[in-house]
Amino acid sequence: MGLSGVPRLPSELLDRTRLERMLDDDAALVVLSSPAGMGKTVAMAQWAARTARRGVWVRVADGGGTPAVFAGQLALALHDHGLIGADNPLSSGQAVFQFVDEPWTLLRRGLAMVGELSLAIDESENLDDEAVAGVIRLVHDVATLSVRTTTRVPNGFVEPALAMSLSVRVLREDALALTDAEAAAVLDVEPDAPIIRDVLDHGGAPGLARLLTLDESATVGAHTRRTLREIDSSRISEIVESFLRIRRPAWDERFTVFLETICLADAVDVALASQLTGREDAGDLLDRAEREGLGQWRSQGSGRAALFEPSPFTQRALSASARRSLRPSRLRELSLVIAQWELDNGRPFEALRRAAAYREWPLITEIVRRHWNELLPYGSEITALFRGTPLTTLGRQPLVTTMLAIIANARPDHRLRAVEYFLLAAYGSRQRSATRDPADRVLLRAIESAAQRISGRDGSRVAREAFEIFDQMTPDDRARLGRNEPTVHNQIGTSLLYGETPRGRSRASAGRSRPATPAATGRDYRGSRCLRGPTRSAEIFPKHEPSRPGQSSATGPIGGRPATPAATCSWRTR
Repeated sequence: MGLSGVPRLPSELLDRTRLERMLDDDAALVVLSSPAGMGKTVAMAQWAARTARRGVWVRVADGGGTPAVFAGQLALALHDHGLIGADNPLSSGQAVFQFVDEPWTLLRRGLAMVGELSLAIDESENLDDEAVAGVIRLVHDVATLSVRTTTRVPNGFVEPALAMSLSVRVLREDALALTDAEAAAVLDVEPDAPIIRDVLDHGGAPGLARLLTLDESATVGAHTRRTLREIDSSRISEIVESFLRIRRPAWDERFTVFLETICLADAVDVALASQLTGREDAGDLLDRAEREGLGQWRSQGSGRAALFEPSPFTQRALSASARRSLRPSRLRELSLVIAQWELDNGRPFEALRRAAAYREWPLITEIVRRHWNELLPYGSEITALFRGTPLTTLGRQPLVTTMLAIIANARPDHRLRAVEYFLLAAYGSRQRSATRDPADRVLLRAIESAAQRISGRDGSRVAREAFEIFDQMTPDDRARLGRNEPTVHNQIGTSLLYGETPRGRSRASAGRSRPATPAATGRDYRGSRCLRGPTRSAEIFPKHEPSRPGQSSATGPIGGRPATPAATCSWRTR
């Protein structure tokens, strides 16, 4: 049968039957909530055109979201599509609401007379709070009424408490995003084409995939092996411009520039948006962007500022436009501001990726210093960030070089490269030994001791120097080590096990008393059991404790099996 008034859709759109099944659920209310580009309206229209239910499609226009206006629009749609008889109080359409204080009582009477009815309300973000509450009351009161609705902005329809009194199903981005099979079907490519993973990594937005299908060179023949980054330099820029031309008539120039600038970041809070754009009304502009379906606010919990996250589709289009229009120096400046914000807000890998693109070594060093252990799981991605960097440059960046060494040492076929990196790190550490910053000095000494240990040499002398520096550091000095302080304690302690077991134990104890990450406790370093029991047990421990299945071995400078026999011997008591 299908609902009446459903908009016409292009015939080549992908049928998303899994979403149609969710929309045909027995729930009284099903809500599709996401930013623009996630395919909400298309999915609901496909369901509405094919469902066996009886009902009507209503699109809430901007400015038409007050209770009286919405009620009049709904009554008119029911009348025009022949769903109500002449005896129904709603048969007069909008006129019947001109002389009533509130429309809900009349709507309740009229809808109850219709029998089984489904309403598909598109763009319900345009309804005001009173209208949303009124629709919810209608669903409560009229047992034969069900509602399906789309919204770009979280509103009363997605309140969790509704589930206590009403059967509700909310489909968010994770449900609306394309699956692997759907992405392959939309793009008309082989299931293993790299572009599929790129689309999914960008949020799996159907709008983005649809955008790419318009660029035949991106999806035909050999070009299916290309990634989004490569497609950016081809005809895709023309299609992005087309998207912007369609949307821009509703935006003034200042709003457009604001959007392009904030879309350089994956997420912004009001303070960052204001810093990037110089706009004191940044909060209001972000609210406007949410109302237009360009992104959504995300809560970070108590005491932390909410984040605005542009939708993947919006971010791709607008950030590409910004990169083409901004001067390189200005783009670098903005990117590094974003990187510093990401570092300060617990997004170390995102910050590192951005800083590495501009080879901003002071910021890169600060990121590694503060988030060493949290970066290690991104091993292959980090290696790619620094691929092609001359060894002479890396030699001046011992923190970065040591991190690369740890990552390389986790792979059996890269052990020689790991030794090379460790030796390079030790050299760079010694060259920078004159630094006056105690945090840098102790970290560099820890790096050098680890490098010497892994390359089969005695690192205890350097570890003793680090031990003495640690004892002289103030609380502020230690704070500069960030979440890596426990790791530094453990590395110094491990090096001191060569012959100064009491000192080694004290460093290990200090490391365990300040656990910031799982690896900080030392339990993932082979041979470290001696830190928690008789030293004699260390002699047999490396032979009898295999790595746990699925665990990355890059959890410390040993990163799994020692690089050399001498390193293995370094665990044994002497």
